[in-house]
Amino acid sequence: MEGSIKDLVYSRYVLEFATVAKEFCAFIENIQNLKRKAFVNASSKLLPLLYYKASLLPQTEPLYEEGNQKHVSEEHYESVRLGIKAFMGEHDEFPETFDERIAETDDQFNATLSEYLTDVYQDLKDFTML
Repeated sequence: MEGSIKDLVYSRYVLEFATVAKEFCAFIENIQNLKRKAFVNASSKLLPLLYYKASLLPQTEPLYEEGNQKHVSEEHYESVRLGIKAFMGEHDEFPETFDERIAETDDQFNATLSEYLTDVYQDLKDFTML
């Protein structure tokens, strides 16, 4: 069993995903060094690549019920989110279209790129830190 887990962890698809995940985290951590046009250009390439690499990962079952150790603290998460929010400025917020609350009311609900990107960052940072 141990050999098969090691083979899975170091398989081509896992290593490629880990590489792209690490690039995404570095991209988000250095967002303040980018121009908005460069950010959009890089995001339009990096996010689909990340999705593609994730889609190639093999199906697995958790080894431990308690889940993996978390490395991104609430303070770190908020710092990253606020950094993205500041970078995006007025372009951070957009109308939410997949919210169940929309059917219940005529009000519009907004979402933010900063929260969505930070959610992805948190999961990937936790993964790469393992």
